[in-house]
Amino acid sequence: MTEHTDHATPEAAPESGGPVDLLVLFCDLDAWLKSGEYLPEFLRDFHDQKAVFKTMHMLYRDSEAAPKMPNWAQGHQYVIDWFLWYMASRGYTLQKSRKNIQFREYRTWRNW
Repeated sequence: MTEHTDHATPEAAPESGGPVDLLVLFCDLDAWLKSGEYLPEFLRDFHDQKAVFKTMHMLYRDSEAAPKMPNWAQGHQYVIDWFLWYMASRGYTLQKSRKNIQFREYRTWRNW
């Protein structure tokens, strides 16, 4: 059996009753992760990601906690390259809330 960093346990394949080849399963996962499809469309482009994190950083720069906070680039790298990728590799994706309240739209996030 091939070693994987996720240490997943093979399950029985429905067709054959035998173990599933984890390498085949993880190839699909790896391709999906590399595509960036687990991110909302407005976060798939690197330059759009930078704009979101720079704006978020600017909004909170006057907070008392600001000196302890990571800068926009550190936050960008952690959230996009680590946290959301990790969560997506476990089946979770970021999606817009379905709560029936008025939200700020993405197009107007610079107008806060």
